[in-house]
Amino acid sequence: MVLLHPVDPGSLRDSRRLGVSVAGADSNFAIAMTRLGWPAVWLSAVSQDPLGDLVVEMIGGEGVDVSRVRRDPDHPTGVLVKLRKDATKCMRCLRPSAQFWIGASREDGSSSGPLCHFSGRLQ
Repeated sequence: MVLLHPVDPGSLRDSRRLGVSVAGADSNFAIAMTRLGWPAVWLSAVSQDPLGDLVVEMIGGEGVDVSRVRRDPDHPTGVLVKLRKDATKCMRCLRPSAQFWIGASREDGSSSGPLCHFSGRLQ
């Protein structure tokens, strides 16, 4: 998901400038694995628009295999907004995101590996 966070110290209200990054346990875990020298594949879904492009490019830029990410033309990419720079409070846009619609029945041809990390909701 896309992460929007205050650039300046203090609250979102006082900052007026936002940084853009990615967030989410599954993508964070995949990025951590590649930084430790392990291969990682991120299986997820993002919108088929510039926000989805941003997420795929940023996670892929960390060495994570994003070739199996589903591009969803009908649902948005998730967005997380940090209200304070110290991350004591966050607000997540609660509309169902593209990842919500993946479902457990998705057949994407993925093969199992020696380690698998699941996060999120399976339908």
